[in-house]
Amino acid sequence: MPARDDDATQQVETLGSPSTRPEAARTQPTDEPQVFGLSSVGKVRKHNEDSFLVARLERSMRLIQSSRPVDDGTKVKGPPQGWLFMVADGMGGHAAGEIASALTIDALARYAFTLMPWSLPRSRDDSRVLARGLRRAVKECQDEMRRAADEGTGRKGMGTTLTMAYVTWPNLFVVHVGDSRIYAHREGALFQITRDHTLAQQLVDSKVMSETEAQESDFSNVLVNALGGESEELSVELHHALLFPKDTILLCSDGLTKHVSNDEIQAHLGALAMGDTAEGTAKKLVDLTNERGGTDNVTVVVARF
Repeated sequence: MPARDDDATQQVETLGSPSTRPEAARTQPTDEPQVFGLSSVGKVRKHNEDSFLVARLERSMRLIQSSRPVDDGTKVKGPPQGWLFMVADGMGGHAAGEIASALTIDALARYAFTLMPWSLPRSRDDSRVLARGLRRAVKECQDEMRRAADEGTGRKGMGTTLTMAYVTWPNLFVVHVGDSRIYAHREGALFQITRDHTLAQQLVDSKVMSETEAQESDFSNVLVNALGGESEELSVELHHALLFPKDTILLCSDGLTKHVSNDEIQAHLGALAMGDTAEGTAKKLVDLTNERGGTDNVTVVVARF
């Protein structure tokens, strides 16, 4: 599955038809978003190979000297430039999966903090430049991981999934590799934005098996696309959607979706819309996963705008 330099981010996804006016997407929510991330080793695994990040991106300046009446060292901050969320699910023996997911989060965070806060897309050309930069960052991360695998004992073949959401209101940009997921919840409806990069999903797409059969198949655990791993090929899935006030997004590793259905996820995010907190929702989803066996590490990031 070779990487493609298409214009995926230029086709803005509607995620259904909200009853609010289209202009509402341009209205910044008056309150800070509720955001919470949580990771658990589960009930079976000895190590947690998941990593996640929740970050608020801000433009800032540290004043050292000035003729203006301000104290040396004063930090002057501009308005928030956006939010960054990431989930990575590592794989590999001898804790190499932990290294792979952590390395990926760190590498993409460095990219985000140096470039993305100033990449506020105002046109199709801006979005195209941002998309190109995101793809380049993921490929550079792939190269960095391969170097780390070559240099460390027991790291051969280590790899990770990556699902990243960059929100600069009202734009949601998604970068995806593997079978972690991102969902959006709007007005009671749940939308799975990403596709699983698994052999089972390929068979569903080819109409060889049904969605139900895929969920129960061992092929659902076979990744056909990941950062690192044994394959030299890498496909970076990109999405661009518009958010509306009161939307919720959920990023999760497949440890959640092995035990919790989309209908149940929809119900929990619906409860958040009715007054539950992002922290409470994240904890309930992780607890439910572990109550049902917790056969894998599980990580969730919930953001309610």
